[in-house]
Amino acid sequence: MHSRRRDGAERMSVRPTWQTAHVDEIKTESDQFSRHLTDALLLDWVAENGAHRLGFDEIARFFACSQAALYRRFRGWHALMEFLHGALTETVDAAFKGPNGHRPEDLEDWWTTMVAFLRSRRGRAFLSLRPCASNGRDMAEVARAEAERLQHLTRWVKQATCPAGVAPTTVTRMLWSLVVLGAGEPDVERQMFEFAQSLVAARH
Repeated sequence: MHSRRRDGAERMSVRPTWQTAHVDEIKTESDQFSRHLTDALLLDWVAENGAHRLGFDEIARFFACSQAALYRRFRGWHALMEFLHGALTETVDAAFKGPNGHRPEDLEDWWTTMVAFLRSRRGRAFLSLRPCASNGRDMAEVARAEAERLQHLTRWVKQATCPAGVAPTTVTRMLWSLVVLGAGEPDVERQMFEFAQSLVAARH
């Protein structure tokens, strides 16, 4: 399963961009705002200092903007964390470029990339943001929200033959839950991957 492994941690690196962004100029452009926020610098900071120490003052320094501008955009810490987490999930999803016409290879490429990232320092930082982004929701709801952001993966799943009566979005959520579990528990990774394989198959 690991013969095609790529360095997922390296693929998740992005060029620093958000230090020169100005919140007042982009706060109404959610897509552009997300691109500035989804920066490896954020994960590096969280890995170094801890997710619960990431606050409005730190984000304001990254953006060279006022805390008041952030409060106008997000109102509270939980809303800010929820947005950051969602934006980062989209960056994680963007690492998957399939399909390439070879479905087993597609799934293996996605799986090994995600596992490598989630086990990396930045990946662990990403996972540590999940409770902060819950905003009163249980982790099942957080996982559902993550799956809704995995648009590259969902488009790939729609080209697969899914189990009868199971929506592609449900398969996406299941694949994501399996890879998170497999990354966190190496002893069961192979079983989780084989389960993932059973969820999707090539169209004929």
